[in-house]
Amino acid sequence: MKLAKYLPVLLIAALSSTVPALAADATLYAVHGIDGRDLGLGQDLPVDVSVDGACALPNFRFGEITDGISLPSGRYDIAISLRDRRNPCGGTTVIAGNFRFHSGRSYSLVAHLDADGAPTATRFKLDTKRVRDGFGRLLVAHTAVAPEVDVTVSRANRADRGPALDRFSNNEARKVTLADGTWLARIYPALALKSVAGPAEAPIASGKVTVVYAVGSLANGTFGLLAQVIDANS
Repeated sequence: MKLAKYLPVLLIAALSSTVPALAADATLYAVHGIDGRDLGLGQDLPVDVSVDGACALPNFRFGEITDGISLPSGRYDIAISLRDRRNPCGGTTVIAGNFRFHSGRSYSLVAHLDADGAPTATRFKLDTKRVRDGFGRLLVAHTAVAPEVDVTVSRANRADRGPALDRFSNNEARKVTLADGTWLARIYPALALKSVAGPAEAPIASGKVTVVYAVGSLANGTFGLLAQVIDANS
């Protein structure tokens, strides 16, 4: 597939919140979830991202999440390289993969570290189906240097508890539908009784999907959460 005619859309969508996805296209959110300190580099770890050989997203930094990028259905070769100011996307490639995106669906593509601390990228399908009034959806993606975990959610200042998100590993995600309001999320090693992270606030808005990415490394003191909120629109 030739990317040249789609490149302007990729560049604009990555920098602007005003570009809507076409109904027949897939919607992609790119997520930079690698803290450079885990690799002995600067925290921001700026990288360049190329799609099918064309430089689509230069100077992409840790913690950034793009707005929705509209992509025609198909497979794409995506490469992530260390930032090269003089020759964008010409630096050392650290992650490369071929990813499939289907029409009418939403995805995030997360650059992160695997359970052993090596750079990788994972495609997550985002459930953006409409939710009933007064409810929103929470999706938690495990992209941290950590073993299998459980996540619990409870209502802030109240005894309400949501369903537990059980037993998921690095590069996996779990989702739950919750009443709107502020919830607290806690992360536990699988089957453990003591949490290793949280409580972290997870605001749930009616008709919205809140996506939380666990990133970094507990051992290195870089563990943290990145979050985005998107519309549940279909």
